[in-house]
Amino acid sequence: MTNDLFLEIGKRLREARKESGFSQEQAAQVAGINRVTLSYYEKGKRKIDLSTLKDLATFYGYSLEYFTEKGKSNSEEPLMLAFRAEDLQESDLEIVAWAKSFVLSALELEKILQKGEGS
Repeated sequence: MTNDLFLEIGKRLREARKESGFSQEQAAQVAGINRVTLSYYEKGKRKIDLSTLKDLATFYGYSLEYFTEKGKSNSEEPLMLAFRAEDLQESDLEIVAWAKSFVLSALELEKILQKGEGS
């Protein structure tokens, strides 16, 4: 991946986090990293590993492809859940991440099944 791609990934990470209503501290906690590291990722100053990117993408409610496909439109709609982000505890953040992962996996399975029916 090129430096330009990491800058674009960082920009999308920052936008997705803000759109989701989470602080850097909350997102970093879910991804198992510190807030400063997340800040570096969001600024494109540090290369993000695929596992961490997947964790953050899921937590924000986006597909991994939204962040990795260069030139992909920012028009993807995230999976949104309604809650007060400022009142969440660590266990709540884990439940939010799990719920979004579950729903995104179900949506992906539905896409696969629809492609199978079309063949």
